[in-house]
This record gives sequence, structure tokens and C-alpha cells, in this order.
Amino acid sequence: MTVTFHPDGRILHNGVEVASQKMVQQWRLRAITTVSSSYVTLADWEICDSLGSSSVGSSMSLDTSSGVWTFPSTGIYHLNCQAGFQDSSNQDFLTLAYNITTNNSSYTRVTESYGSLRANGYENISAQYVLDVTDTSNVKFKITGQDQHGSGRVFGSTTLNYTTLTIMKVGET
Repeated sequence: MTVTFHPDGRILHNGVEVASQKMVQQWRLRAITTVSSSYVTLADWEICDSLGSSSVGSSMSLDTSSGVWTFPSTGIYHLNCQAGFQDSSNQDFLTLAYNITTNNSSYTRVTESYGSLRANGYENISAQYVLDVTDTSNVKFKITGQDQHGSGRVFGSTTLNYTTLTIMKVGET
């Protein structure tokens, strides 16, 4: 029986990984973002700091000018975004999407989650994705929102979690 400890936190037992470096963070959209009939990147996020909130492991990096997220290490990550939408003027279809790049340049929409609402309505939309991050310099993502008629809003706040993104490392690549 052989147990091997690696500097990155992995533990192997007879060559089988039994423990990997853990990471979980929850972020929230900081301010209301208006979305249009074209996809709008949701870029203004902060780490949740409400009563009792916590993070484990290394932090994600976010470029708030572009909305591009960078991972702290390679591995398999579960992305879970919950977005609160509102539209005061139209009956609408709303979209929440993940856009992934594997070359730090070209983005592909890999997930679209939809919701619908009546005028003056509210909708909570959830989008999830499991991503294999093989290279932290090249594998990145953006979150985008869309409103069919271009007059919707995605809720954000610096004190309440209206729109959240939870990122969890679930394994090694």
C-alpha cells in the first residue's frame, strides 16, 4: 500500500486520487444591470460577504471591465449561476448563458437557460455548467444575459444575494 502526498494538495492511495485541493466561492452581482436584445456581459461582481458566508481555497480572478473569469488552478469546476430578472414593460423571454474560451480569445456559448415573464414581472433563472480547466491561461468564461425586447434588468446588490455565482472545484483534470 502506497500513499503519495503532492504539493498541490492531492493525495493518492495506490495511484488513485483520494483527496484533491478544494475550492468553493460564492459571488454576487453588485448592481442592477440592464440587458438588451443582444447578449450583455454581467461583469460587476463581488465575493459574498453577508453574515456567515465563507470561501474555501484559492480565489477566482475577475476582470470587471470585460467580465472574464480566470480560474486559480486546473481541475474540474461546477459553475452555478442564479439570476434575478425583471421587466416592467413587456411580456418577455429572458436568457442567462455561459460563454467559454479554451484559447483566451474566441468565446462559444455553451449553455442557455430561459425564463419568461409578463409585464411588471420577475423571474429567477438558473444556469449550470461543469468545465474541465486544463490551462488557466486559456480556459476562461463570461456570463451573459439577454432580454427579448431589450428592456429587462438583472438584479444586483452589495448587501443581498439577488444574482449569485457559485464556483466549486470538484476534482482534478
